[in-house]
Amino acid sequence: MTLGTNLKYLRLKNGYTQKYVAEQLKISSQTISKWENNWIYPDIDNLILLSELYHISLDVLLKTDLSQKNISCTYANPWGSSLLTIFSVLIISFISLLLPFWGLLFSLILLYFFNNYPLLVTLNKFFLICNLIHFCFFIVQLFLQCHCF
Repeated sequence: MTLGTNLKYLRLKNGYTQKYVAEQLKISSQTISKWENNWIYPDIDNLILLSELYHISLDVLLKTDLSQKNISCTYANPWGSSLLTIFSVLIISFISLLLPFWGLLFSLILLYFFNNYPLLVTLNKFFLICNLIHFCFFIVQLFLQCHCF
């Protein structure tokens, strides 16, 4: 049992990348790699941040071989913690079909508030790009109808 093995196991179980964990802890992704390979160990401040990120106690993180036991670790669901997140994405896509500007605005708001869920961020970026393209087509169509050229 090593701390690096536990850190890698928890990161993969939560679906996080080394880059994402590094951004959350405000360190480099190379440091995360060094921790997971047991080249260096995190200091106590980073251990506390890691335990909060993975929703696991320091005692379990340091003393237990997590890859061998079925430890119940609560982790961030990529779709959010409730149906509210899924409902929000559906509302955004519906609004963007009717009102391109508001769909664009709501996509930016969702991207800001749900930045802890990597899969949702990726999906929201896709909606943001679609809304931006739709908004551009809307503006071009508006100019063509007004004969502003």
